[in-house]
Amino acid sequence: MIKLTNSEAEVMELLWASDEPLSPREIIEQSTDKTWKDSYIHLIINSLLKKNMIEVAGLKQTTKNYTRIFTPTMSKKQWLLSQITDNQSSDDMIRCLFDEILKQIDNQQELDRLSDYLDKRKKRTR
Repeated sequence: MIKLTNSEAEVMELLWASDEPLSPREIIEQSTDKTWKDSYIHLIINSLLKKNMIEVAGLKQTTKNYTRIFTPTMSKKQWLLSQITDNQSSDDMIRCLFDEILKQIDNQQELDRLSDYLDKRKKRTR
């Protein structure tokens, strides 16, 4: 399981919401409600790189210099799922999670849609 600090989570939210890789300066500019100082961005980025949450997507020219740009290595949905499934054996946790989701659904149309999805998924694994 990959734990994120609040600051790292704020940066990841920006990267997940962005349609393109971001430079440290762009991350700072888009972080309107940040809880960290601008000078801390490089520490956050290095930490996220070590955790394999982000990767260098290339270089971008700023005024006279080039800066690295970063992109997430996984989607937010993938990360959230890893937070759940990494705590227990995957099969048990997925069954428990699925059971809890089904308990929340009281709409027959939605249950039919999920049933159709499961039927299609079963055919792909055969």
